[in-house]
Amino acid sequence: MTAQRKNLLQIAGIVVVLALLALGLFFLMRPKAVTGATPAYVSANKTIQLAQTSTTIAAPAPAGLIVQDTGTPQWIQIKSKGSGRLFQDLSDNYYGLTIYRIHNPRILKTATTLYPDEKYLYDMENQYPNALIMNASGWNMLTGQLAGFQINNGKLFQDWDITNHATAAFVVYKNGTTGVVSDSTSAQSLITNGAAQTYSFGSILVKNGKILPDDGTVNWEIHSFIGADKNNNIITIISDTSSWNRSVLEQVTHDLHLESLVVLDGGGSSQLAVRGNTIVPSQDDRPIADFVVMK
Repeated sequence: MTAQRKNLLQIAGIVVVLALLALGLFFLMRPKAVTGATPAYVSANKTIQLAQTSTTIAAPAPAGLIVQDTGTPQWIQIKSKGSGRLFQDLSDNYYGLTIYRIHNPRILKTATTLYPDEKYLYDMENQYPNALIMNASGWNMLTGQLAGFQINNGKLFQDWDITNHATAAFVVYKNGTTGVVSDSTSAQSLITNGAAQTYSFGSILVKNGKILPDDGTVNWEIHSFIGADKNNNIITIISDTSSWNRSVLEQVTHDLHLESLVVLDGGGSSQLAVRGNTIVPSQDDRPIADFVVMK
């Protein structure tokens, strides 16, 4: 064997080995299709991971229950126990948190269709100058489609579905009570039980006064939350960057006697106004698809 041929064979062997290594690396690194995997969702111009879906998803809503448009948003009177100011700012007690307790308000959900018009906070302030206004459900910024389980005016316009990227919701009922549900609760049962509005994006943090296991939904970014205390006062929270963790959740739950708390949209979507004053501006002056309004 000549030296030239020997060199060619050595080069060919090296090429084959490199090709095999590249092929193996491809199969190791490629995304895997795993049943029940945590869904990704486009928000704040990037992909984030949301809470793991429930082990049992409720039966789909029957034909005819889902509507395309729920009509003009209607106010629901929340029935809070005891007495108190309409809007009570509790933020001074917590570093990096903007917290309001809202006593006995009327509450309105703005989104009524699957593809609602996006609105700026200052437009909402002009429309509802005496209200507390906060961002609510998330939506796909690429398609404009609202995420999660959606009811307004007592009508369903989006059912549970793992492709909708939300497995929990804060519920306002027609009788003025509130609660939280996961995707194991069917749309039909909620409509039958008088659900008037739902706000849906992230997971349930507190249910029936108990803190649920951490599923990784809340990270270092800005987040918005909605819930209620034991007297059915509505609680809204926006956490600043790196200001939320498990110990903070435990403290807030204890101090405010929380009965429920659900994660809403966050990042640049998080924004809050009270009586025409912007308290928490959007990081990027972002118009959003769904607001909760209380007055």
